Amino acid sequence: MTGDPFKKFNIKWLSASSLNAFRSSQSVWCLQYLLGAKGGMSIPMVKGIAGEDGIAFALSGDRPIEEAHEVALTTFDAKTALGGFAPEAKEKARGELVGYETSRTSYPGIIANGVAALREYGPPSSHGEKIKLSLADDLPVLIGYKDFSYDHIGVDVDLKCTSRMPSAIPPDHALQGAIYWRASGNRAQRFCYVTPADFKVYELDVDVARNALQQAEHIARQIGELLSRSDDPVEVCRFTVPDFSNFRWSEETRAAATDVWDFTPTPK
Repeated sequence: MTGDPFKKFNIKWLSASSLNAFRSSQSVWCLQYLLGAKGGMSIPMVKGIAGEDGIAFALSGDRPIEEAHEVALTTFDAKTALGGFAPEAKEKARGELVGYETSRTSYPGIIANGVAALREYGPPSSHGEKIKLSLADDLPVLIGYKDFSYDHIGVDVDLKCTSRMPSAIPPDHALQGAIYWRASGNRAQRFCYVTPADFKVYELDVDVARNALQQAEHIARQIGELLSRSDDPVEVCRFTVPDFSNFRWSEETRAAATDVWDFTPTPK
């Protein structure tokens, strides 16, 4: 590889999300990071942001769940106000945040379950702490933001608000955790998965973290290899083969794809 392919396209840093995006869909990655097509905001993404805001508020001062609900709903309403989301989808997500009842059972909600999962750790020593990690001198630095740090017990916890409970840490989350693990002096990284009905906490295995770091460097180098093939961002995009069934496609990236490839995405 001659020169610096990242510098050529003004890519000064990478992240776990960008590495995972490239692994999942090189076409979407190119449209987002080279042509500036945005990924778009979805209801699950907004729900996760709102859930974290509410849970962080409750944990910071042992505050009541009801107040945490208000914080989460304020974030949710603000971020969905102009999104054109279906009212039914918005109402369902609001219920998942604060809890709801059916004819058979009741669900405490994401906020209550998240607080129940993490309150035993005590108040976080920090929330949203920035990390930086250099995998190699010829690669951009990796950056990220830890959700909750607990310095008094040497643990970091990443919160995942989801509708389905995983049985283990998924590979894309393991890659994220591995980056945070190495950047934080190899201290324990845990993932707290919260649904409206339950919560589970998994700790990242050290061997899994080491393997994921190797994958992270490999992905970063493959990004560099792709970028080195041309000085034209559109041409770089055309070196990839788009799979429009991939979940990462958004309205913005689908629209941008029509200007790159001779064929157009099939409407969702």
